[in-house]
Amino acid sequence: RRLCQRCHGNVDPIGYLRIGFDTSTYDERFIKEVILNLGTSLAVLVTLGILVYICLEKGLFSRLQKINIAMQYFGRGNLKYRIKVDGEDELSKMAKAFNDMARNIYKINYRLFKVSELSTTLSRCRSVDETIHETIEFLDKYFDLKGANISLKLNSQEYYVSSGTMEGIVYTEAIISDKEEIGSIRVAALRDMTVEELSALKIIATSVSITLERLAKIDAEFEKKSK
Repeated sequence: RRLCQRCHGNVDPIGYLRIGFDTSTYDERFIKEVILNLGTSLAVLVTLGILVYICLEKGLFSRLQKINIAMQYFGRGNLKYRIKVDGEDELSKMAKAFNDMARNIYKINYRLFKVSELSTTLSRCRSVDETIHETIEFLDKYFDLKGANISLKLNSQEYYVSSGTMEGIVYTEAIISDKEEIGSIRVAALRDMTVEELSALKIIATSVSITLERLAKIDAEFEKKSK
């Protein structure tokens, strides 16, 4: 062989020496090392998994549970329930979005409740001026407006009450009496009013119209009795 010729020169060999090794112990040792390494790796992975779960349980899972609890309260009608927001991560943004949604829905429901109370308040009014002033005060208190005004023309007499300034986007709702338009409610906002706000404004205009019709009937009956 060429490898042999490097030392012995180019001569004809007279024989060969063959050496064999017992690899059975090597195979056993290799298998033991593989099992040991796999066991160690598995133990490390299990330990890491437990640590990750503990971290998630204290962090992610507990915060998700808080959001879940808040949604359950909200679904049962507790619109005042809020989530404590900590940090600036995605879960914190989700909790903040929930709080904003809950706050807006509570505000909408509260405003609609107050609109229903306004009808009762206007039913106790005894004059057109009182009706207009009560309505203007209500708009200023429960709507995010820059200004509001009510203009009426009844029996050749004109009424006009205003508050704030009519800047921004102006919305107008007609006041009807005996199927005729006798005036309007105008409100000014710096943003587009929501559908709920426009619906509430329409209800307010209807309540004012009903009150004015009631006052007109009272005046008519009083004049009739006077004659």
